[in-house]
Amino acid sequence: MVLPGNTVTAPLASMEPEDDAYAFAYVRALQANGINIACAVANDTGPELPRLLLDVAARVFIPVTAVDDCDG
Repeated sequence: MVLPGNTVTAPLASMEPEDDAYAFAYVRALQANGINIACAVANDTGPELPRLLLDVAARVFIPVTAVDDCDG
């Protein structure tokens, strides 16, 4: 079986430290069932929150949780 190479077509743009902080604050609030805090973070972050969450997922969660497709 031949595995495809890297399918990323463009490098990820750099993130500002506060972007990371907002994204993780939102995720932590949701994990703690703190909907009011999550809403406050979302309001502070503004409409770019979905992009920040996707950026964090692409940089942290997907590489860390990816399953190796090798048979060995």
